[in-house]
Amino acid sequence: MYYKGGELSSTLVLLTFLTTPTVITLGFSAMGCSQPIGGTQYLRLDYTVTCWTTNHQIAVGMAALMITLLGIVFPILMAVLLCKANQDSEI
Repeated sequence: MYYKGGELSSTLVLLTFLTTPTVITLGFSAMGCSQPIGGTQYLRLDYTVTCWTTNHQIAVGMAALMITLLGIVFPILMAVLLCKANQDSEI
């Protein structure tokens, strides 16, 4: 949403800009499994987590969702809103 005052929009954009790199990095870390050790793969970030168990698959799904939203959808949405705001200001 674009508000003429812009305070809320500016705050949301700033918070997203500051948190996106960390969230995306952690999302990819949730997908990083080690080479098989004794026939079992473990999460490189935490070797107590066995890869491809139900809990790990849920975490991978949530990480993929966040990577998609913050890495693809949000930038496209911001570009559309910026173009719309630019067209509104030209009138």
